[in-house]
Amino acid sequence: MLTNVASVLAGLIGVGIIFIGARALAAPQAAVGFGIPDTPTGDRSVQAWLSVKAVRDIASGVFIFIFIFSLFSFHR
Repeated sequence: MLTNVASVLAGLIGVGIIFIGARALAAPQAAVGFGIPDTPTGDRSVQAWLSVKAVRDIASGVFIFIFIFSLFSFHR
């Protein structure tokens, strides 16, 4: 029971992290609030930094799901 609750909670956190990363890729100006405030989103170097940050967030969320699925397949 506790394992299921923890897995669901970890899955929700993973979805949230993936959502933040996907939103940062789709609308870079929305990602500024999650990093340094008053960041000029029109600057190309800042846009590159935001896209790297977004990909990192998406990869972190996917890693959570890989970890959850590996735990379930290991315990069967």
